[in-house]
Amino acid sequence: DERRHQQRPPPALDEDRRERERHENRGRRLGHDAHEAGGVEVRADVGGDGLQRAACPRALGELAQVAEREGKTREQAEKYARKCLREIAASPKASWLAPASRLARFIYTRSYHPELDINLEALERIRALSKDHQLLFLWSHKSHMDSFVFLLSLYDNQFRPLPLVFAGINMNFAGFGSLARRVGAIFLRRNFQDDAIYKMVFRHYIDHLIRSRQSLTWSIEGTRSRTGKLSPPRLGILNWVLEACERQQVTAVKLVPVSIAFDRIAEVDDYVAWQ
Repeated sequence: DERRHQQRPPPALDEDRRERERHENRGRRLGHDAHEAGGVEVRADVGGDGLQRAACPRALGELAQVAEREGKTREQAEKYARKCLREIAASPKASWLAPASRLARFIYTRSYHPELDINLEALERIRALSKDHQLLFLWSHKSHMDSFVFLLSLYDNQFRPLPLVFAGINMNFAGFGSLARRVGAIFLRRNFQDDAIYKMVFRHYIDHLIRSRQSLTWSIEGTRSRTGKLSPPRLGILNWVLEACERQQVTAVKLVPVSIAFDRIAEVDDYVAWQ
């Protein structure tokens, strides 16, 4: 009727509202589904209010074995496992995407023209694939700008939900880390091969993301090349993720190579000085 018609929001606003709800619902699934981390089943509160611990006998038994090998008490091991999960886990929230996109645009336009040259035909093919596949975006890494322009390219073209991005723990600094975590950053230590509890936490967290069919992204080179040229791939994260796919019996996975190119790398003067 006429009254109901007048109360209906404009189509653009209605679609934007539905998109926000879809993204936030995906975030809630990521946040409130059980994370089996470090032998402790943990639920992450997307709103940022912390982590709520729930018992998981199987995982607690696994943690007890690790604690015994590491010479820790059960309480010490559980406390450290929760600390590791807080350090690693992303807490994506749709309301943070707009301010984060403005920051990303501000950063890269200090050195480059605002318009990005994007292969839109390929992006549409990837969008179609995302309906039935879990996507792993692997991008080249020559500049600090890479992750900004890649995620902004997806955001500006209404690609939702955005993939969670693996980042080095060095990027979790005051003022930036909390923002990055709320738009999907997963912070990792550079080296944790000798930390059995941290590895357990990370393994269970990756299992959870794969079960949730969450798209992921990271630099296949592992770090910036610092020469302006491509570096050999580092396959550590890829191995972790593919092993999780095997454990969770997820086969509908696509690797998406992403090339990010610049006419001139903004950090070239720093690279010259470094060499």
